[in-house]
Amino acid sequence: MSGTIHKDGIPERIGSGARDVCDWFQFTALGQLFCLAVFFYGLFALIVLTEPGRKIAEYLIELVVMIGCDLFGAPYPY
Repeated sequence: MSGTIHKDGIPERIGSGARDVCDWFQFTALGQLFCLAVFFYGLFALIVLTEPGRKIAEYLIELVVMIGCDLFGAPYPY
């Protein structure tokens, strides 16, 4: 995928540049890493910036602490 001109000199349909960008995201490690970073950044923003996200995060943290205290015999801090 190197451009917008066929071998015979006739241009491809409009939008072939967008296809090149999509191919870059799909088939290169850097493109996949970028998509993964955007996904987790968005997920983190949803957790931190919304009230339901904060409640879910608080519940998960409390659950992990409770399981850890049970495993290691430590007193429950809450």
